[in-house]
Parts: sequence; structure tokens; C-alpha cells
Amino acid sequence: MKYVILRTDVETERMVRTLQPVLSSRKGLYDWTVDIEDKDNVLRIVADDKVEESDIIHLLNQSGYLCEALPD
Repeated sequence: MKYVILRTDVETERMVRTLQPVLSSRKGLYDWTVDIEDKDNVLRIVADDKVEESDIIHLLNQSGYLCEALPD
């Protein structure tokens, strides 16, 4: 199991709810949260070791959300 932490443009609870079916459709994701109080609207995901950060970024971007790796 691993953790994936990403920056998003998910800014409201309504947007979080619309994200639910997008992330539920992806195998290997066990749990996720979005911190809409954080300036980067951080998405935290608990995932299977086989899930790649780039796959999640692509999935969200393809679904109309801005999603990118957090700068170091």
C-alpha cells in the first residue's frame, strides 16, 4: 500500500462529491480525501502499490479536474 498526494482544483464540497464516481471507478484506490481548506486543495489517496501517480493525474485531468504533483 502507498500514499499519493496531489495538488488539485477541487475547491468545494460539491466538487468533492462529483469526484467520488471518478475515483471509485479506478481499481486499486482504497481511500481518499481532499483538503479544501489547504491552498493546494490537496488530494490524498491510499492506493495499491501498482497504482501510479501519473495514472491518477491522467484520470482526473481527463475528467476535467486540474491535478498535478506537488512541488518538492
